[in-house]
Amino acid sequence: MRRSTPLALFLPLFLLLAAPGCGDDFVDEDEGPVAETEVPIERRATIPLRHGFLDGKPLEFYFMGAVVPGELAWFPRYDKFPGMPARELYVFADAAGKPALDGAQRPIVDYLPLQAGASDFLEVVVVRPPPGYAANEIKSRATLLRAGHPLERTGLVVNCPIVGASASLGGSPPAGVRKLSLWYRKKSTQCVLLDGGAVLGVAEGLPPSKKLITAISPERNEVRVAHGEVYLLRANAFSGADLATAIPVPRNDIFRHGPGHPDYTPLVKIWDVTVPSDYLVGGLTSHASLFPVPGFTDPRITARSPEAFCNCPVVRIGK
Repeated sequence: MRRSTPLALFLPLFLLLAAPGCGDDFVDEDEGPVAETEVPIERRATIPLRHGFLDGKPLEFYFMGAVVPGELAWFPRYDKFPGMPARELYVFADAAGKPALDGAQRPIVDYLPLQAGASDFLEVVVVRPPPGYAANEIKSRATLLRAGHPLERTGLVVNCPIVGASASLGGSPPAGVRKLSLWYRKKSTQCVLLDGGAVLGVAEGLPPSKKLITAISPERNEVRVAHGEVYLLRANAFSGADLATAIPVPRNDIFRHGPGHPDYTPLVKIWDVTVPSDYLVGGLTSHASLFPVPGFTDPRITARSPEAFCNCPVVRIGK
């Protein structure tokens, strides 16, 4: 009769292999960069600085592209948009226990912008690796979770849209706005840190948005970002059979709130405003000029259908 080997002899080896942070199971190979086609086309080259108005003052902002909630499947159907969920940005802590960006492990994400459930807004999750961990051994969320390193959800959100490898911001970005190198499922990618940089130790940047975090939903275990409003002017030109509609009016987008206002948020709902063909830029420069009579709804002002939003962080406001 063949004698079976006692199970106890296998336990030490099994425990060694299964221990978090040990073995090659928790070292990811570098699989190269994320394909450019995984990033929206408007984020692959120079992202232009656009111009508009706020309360009669000129402003500058970046338009990161329009998104339709239903296409990204952020959540089940709601009667009213509840805000954009923030996804995770896993940032490794340094020896002092603070989130580190420079000369250390790259942060890790698990969504790309064209995927269902993606978001430009990322909740910072602090990773505390064990002593001896070598930076960038882990390059994916899946491996990170298997490794079992302690994770701390901060509830703090940054605005860091993922862009192409050759992307840059046009105009003169504020100091502190910077590109971060990331890992996505063993591949390298990058995002532009636009808002909330103080969370990651970046002192300067765009003015902080008080509404970048609006609600933590216990039943869905997620942080959501509120939205504001932007009004995009469009004109009709010519007439009869030659009628051309919805021609964008340049340099005249109108924001309801800007940085410093308690209701400001870089996420804005898009409204279209139809203006006459002879409209001159600067004729309308504020939310009040669009709604001069309280309670009156102008039929020329309509929410985009289907409902659409954009990440449009305001860079600066003139005088």
